[in-house]
Amino acid sequence: MIGILLLALVFDFIVGAIGSSRKIGFFPAFLLSLLLSPIIGLIIVLCSERKSDAEFKQAMMQQAIQNQKPQPPAGEKDYKCKQCGYQSDTYTPFCPQCGAH
Repeated sequence: MIGILLLALVFDFIVGAIGSSRKIGFFPAFLLSLLLSPIIGLIIVLCSERKSDAEFKQAMMQQAIQNQKPQPPAGEKDYKCKQCGYQSDTYTPFCPQCGAH
């Protein structure tokens, strides 16, 4: 009886170790495995997203935000610089002539 409980506890720690590399983390994975069962805990952990995948998605989102073209204010299609008077048919956030915003 004690051998079965120790074996289940070892499997709970294994599930927790697998969970530490995932978004769920060690302690929640271990706790779920302990309360439900090691097999159900393992299924939940494997359904959790990997930390490296989450970090990759975050980096890609940051890069997409940085590379996003600036949108003109509502109703403005043309650009006219207030300092030098440069006119363009495409909107830019700054003047290509003088660099003013």
